[in-house]
Amino acid sequence: MAMAMAISDDVNDGERPKGNNIRTVTDYSEKTSWPEVVGMTGEEAKRKIQEERPELLTYVVHKKSAVIFDYRFDRVRIVVDGKSKVVITPSIG
Repeated sequence: MAMAMAISDDVNDGERPKGNNIRTVTDYSEKTSWPEVVGMTGEEAKRKIQEERPELLTYVVHKKSAVIFDYRFDRVRIVVDGKSKVVITPSIG
């Protein structure tokens, strides 16, 4: 199973896209984790991540919240404790 996300909607099935509009798991050209936000409030961390990668969906969730464990290349979950402080390094997934 190929793990890639199309960035552009102009690619037809079976057509190889021109340029660099496909990102794969091994695309390290952009930041994918934010260890520096651990200890910040969830909202501060969300603001920082959105400034750096505005195309990502960014969610603040409590560490005991139930979440679906699917992997998404366009999502970052910011896990906070009862004091709204980030407790786990946020990363894409």
